[in-house]
Amino acid sequence: MKRLLMACVVFAALAFPVAARAALPTQGIFTTCVASTNCNSKMDDMQSAGLGVGVFFNALYGHLTDLDTLLTHADADAFDVFISIQQAPQNATDALTGTSLVDAFSSGGMTGDCSATTNQQFITCVISHCDAHVHCKGWYITDEPGCPDVTDFGYCRGSMYGQSSCGGVSSTCRYQNVDELATWLQSNDPTKSVVGYNTPSGIPACSGGWSGTCAQGQLDNLYSCNGHAPCNGVYCWLSCTNILHMGYDYYPVGNPFQPSQSISDVTTIGTLLQNTLNSNCATCHNAYIAQAFSYTQGGYSSCTDIGACPYPTSAQMISMRNNGILAAAAAGHPLEYVWYYSYEDAKCIHGYAGSPPNPTCDATTNWNILKAAVAAADPVGGGTCCWLLACRNKCKPTPVPKPTRRPEGSGPAITLVPGAWPWQGRWLEAAEGSTLSRQATQEGAT
Repeated sequence: MKRLLMACVVFAALAFPVAARAALPTQGIFTTCVASTNCNSKMDDMQSAGLGVGVFFNALYGHLTDLDTLLTHADADAFDVFISIQQAPQNATDALTGTSLVDAFSSGGMTGDCSATTNQQFITCVISHCDAHVHCKGWYITDEPGCPDVTDFGYCRGSMYGQSSCGGVSSTCRYQNVDELATWLQSNDPTKSVVGYNTPSGIPACSGGWSGTCAQGQLDNLYSCNGHAPCNGVYCWLSCTNILHMGYDYYPVGNPFQPSQSISDVTTIGTLLQNTLNSNCATCHNAYIAQAFSYTQGGYSSCTDIGACPYPTSAQMISMRNNGILAAAAAGHPLEYVWYYSYEDAKCIHGYAGSPPNPTCDATTNWNILKAAVAAADPVGGGTCCWLLACRNKCKPTPVPKPTRRPEGSGPAITLVPGAWPWQGRWLEAAEGSTLSRQATQEGAT
């Protein structure tokens, strides 16, 4: 009887694949808080919401003592910090000998404290302070840079798009600075991570959108140049290994610029990006940035109707998060982080490019929605089937628990663990909002 029972169990395991649980990655948020003013209290707020990491766009605005205070507080909170130095590769000539990063923070006092006149001198100075703190995790070196391509596709025009002196050909402008800076950082600060995130930049022009024939090529251009010459030594995203921590953002809820964008696109884009990543950099890490802002509340003049451009609901934010997690897990390359953009937007502190938030912005409601998304259970899926006949990776994050019961006859009670059996899986269709992709905003004081 025991052998028969064991055989049945083995058969059931083979015939009825059980949904695996995709591990919930560390969740973080982007912030423009200024090191010299109020970052510590905001960090406490982030941590109390369940967040564990932040990209600090203005960590270098202030004096070195302000940076030390911020990083000491991060150690006390066990809250990880990435310091943005994205202005360095945006220099028109050279990321290290140029002065773009020095110029961006010169009024705060830190460049003077470091006696820095070049980007390299400034970064070298700051490295010693970051390295003294275990929760200073590394460097955020570029944000939505776009892509170099001699044909100058519209979606390539990101934050590092070439200056007019480049004759309109983005492949000759500044993109090589990304690899130069990443290589230098990994040589001079090898214990810290180098991070850079890009954006898919809208829906592909070919028929079918993100499910169309040109979609994979668009992702390839943004992350590996798809074989174009600019990747050969001057633009190393995934074709080289100097930037090992990659990611993408996608903000589809109430998008006034591209209203056909959808939350379900996050799954498709995530899958396409995994194809690019697996082909070019199998050791690279991946991340997804979810939308935690409203195009109306953020002060975008293109959408003043909060009904058309709302802040995401908790269901929508959870769906964005889970779609990103499951797409990566299904490809065997789990997300390193899930991010939310951004603290100041959600809290109605300021909107796009530092503009005042729309009066409809409700900080308490927004933050509670974000906290609910952060606290939601890890999604079920990650490359296995929820049920024998339907392998769709869309299981409900928290299946309804079954009560403890005693089988007929004597013997110990049996507890059915939620999600442990195939028939407990339930489908969760993504809650779809209206649609688009927003360029991330780094500027503006809090």
